[in-house]
Amino acid sequence: MPKIEIKEIDNTGIVSESAILNTVYIPGPYADGGEAKKPTLFVTSKALLDKKDDYDADSLSFKLAVHLLELGIYVLYEGIAAEPTDSDWEAIWENLTDKTLYDVRFLTTGQYTAPSKNMIKCAAKRGDCIALLDHPEDETTIKEEDLIEDADITVVKKVRNYFEQYKDDGIAGTIDAGSYVSCMTPWFKTKNATLLGDSEEKEIGIPASFGYLFAYANSIVTYPEWYAVAGSFRGIIKELTDVYYDYSSSEIEILQARGADGEVDLDDLGDNEGCAINPIALVRPFGYIVWGNRTFRENDGTTVATSFLNVRNLVSAIKKALYNAARKYTFEQNSEILWINFQSQVTPLLDRMKSGNGILGYRFTKLKTDKKARLKARLTIVPIEAVEDFQLEVELADSLEVVE
Repeated sequence: MPKIEIKEIDNTGIVSESAILNTVYIPGPYADGGEAKKPTLFVTSKALLDKKDDYDADSLSFKLAVHLLELGIYVLYEGIAAEPTDSDWEAIWENLTDKTLYDVRFLTTGQYTAPSKNMIKCAAKRGDCIALLDHPEDETTIKEEDLIEDADITVVKKVRNYFEQYKDDGIAGTIDAGSYVSCMTPWFKTKNATLLGDSEEKEIGIPASFGYLFAYANSIVTYPEWYAVAGSFRGIIKELTDVYYDYSSSEIEILQARGADGEVDLDDLGDNEGCAINPIALVRPFGYIVWGNRTFRENDGTTVATSFLNVRNLVSAIKKALYNAARKYTFEQNSEILWINFQSQVTPLLDRMKSGNGILGYRFTKLKTDKKARLKARLTIVPIEAVEDFQLEVELADSLEVVE
């Protein structure tokens, strides 16, 4: 009787799920008198500290990397020039588009706070990571030449205009590239010992995106990676002692491109369209927390799933699982056994997302193709977005009807 044999291959210990889901890219200056260092994956703070002679260990980037490693987040660290040129950055982002060499979840500019369109193109081309953008340290010193509008405007509008120069920078064959980007504000202060290092200062400034990453690291200890890292449960930044700028409620509305009715409303900053920026804000009685869960996707009065940062995180994890499964079975016989084995590499993650309140369901469909040596398929998922708005009513009545 004919038999069908389906083999089980145990890959544990080769590529851990933590490496797939949570690696952060951080560039920092190499050691004085040394040479540039290629991106290197570090999984413990000790491993990076053992290599401190290769880098400027007193730099903010190095300290940020060490602290993230202490929190359990993997770091892809690269030693670059202390003052990198535009061509340096272009080469950095082009290099990181290679998914066969680098598995990364978040792209940052470390201490440099030098976002660029090439950084966004890198994230969009990869399709499995998020570029976290920061503005300069002091919002009030953002230069007019760095703005879209050359005008004397408020701090919050300066921040909006600074980030607006990076929107809609798509690449051929992708959806809105802004869905692979998230912008954060403001810088915050910390007294954390690792981040202070040997500094004589009592507290130092940290880019807002790392506030999100610190909160993310603490969140995934208890919650799944696809939950929104924002709000009173998961948006707390334990390292934060103060912020560089306190945003008012009305300023937050402008940052998030939301009018009173929930629609996009930017007044003089746009024609009923805009991209959301996630603030770290004082929300009583919880204190300073991450108060935004949006990508930098252009919204025209409506939102879609990739408008939300937690959904982008979820889809990034799925794409990584699909990519790794496809790489594993490349050059295997294109049969039903292959199709079954391929699905088996991805469905455990999808089942975990379904049971973990990340998706309502999923469906794998094998599609017909007239191309030889090709497996064509579609994965359909139904993501669950995080709630942002509540529409509630208090009704006064003379009596209550019992409705079964």
